[in-house]
Amino acid sequence: MRLLTRCRLSFGFATRDEDWLRKYFFGGLWILLCPPFGWYMALGYRTEVGIRLQDGVKPVLPSWEGWRRYLVTGLRSGGVIQSFFVPYLLTLWLFAYQQNPVAVVQHWQAMLVFAATVVLLPPVGIGMLPAVYFYLFPWFSVSGGEAALLSVLFFGAAFMMPSAFMQVLRTRKYSSAFRLDRVVAFIAAHFVAYLEAWLVSLASVGVAMATCVFAPWGLFWTYPAITYAFQSTFQDRLLISLPR
Repeated sequence: MRLLTRCRLSFGFATRDEDWLRKYFFGGLWILLCPPFGWYMALGYRTEVGIRLQDGVKPVLPSWEGWRRYLVTGLRSGGVIQSFFVPYLLTLWLFAYQQNPVAVVQHWQAMLVFAATVVLLPPVGIGMLPAVYFYLFPWFSVSGGEAALLSVLFFGAAFMMPSAFMQVLRTRKYSSAFRLDRVVAFIAAHFVAYLEAWLVSLASVGVAMATCVFAPWGLFWTYPAITYAFQSTFQDRLLISLPR
């Protein structure tokens, strides 16, 4: 029951803004028409939502007049995301190189496309591109044990990422995302709620992907929803409707 209530609050809190449909419409439009900038603006918009939730600012959804600021903030957020996945990405290519070093050198163009996609479209490049390469290129392969280690590196980074951004929201400094002691301490202090927020996040992404042609708007909708889910792990006033 508690998890369902958390889903309901996270999915629907933004609808309290009378202008939420228009704001979400433009958010999805940015993602659809202006990649890669749309992705980064969505990340920056998410950060602004998090700041407003933390400070109790109304309306919680900002207008799009500050889109330039969202782009700059989103690029910084993208840098944090890519930095957390550096161990995974480097290990991935190290394993692929060891399996077939000649083939990797011969396919330097594919390596360049991989790197560019990770930078320009981090949600796609980091999450989906390795699987695409494994499917398309026989030379891009790893052993079973290596795949297990890569999974640990990938999901470990993904699991810690929301906590890292919570540190950014608290201090308003992006350098705080790399204070791994605080990142881990936050997870340990709110472990059950943090897991619940992760389940809410996965559910929101699943719903967004199920919207098919409306996926750009669905994915944009997940950003505020996920932000709310994790913000509520340490802000009691956001959990006021949750049963104790």
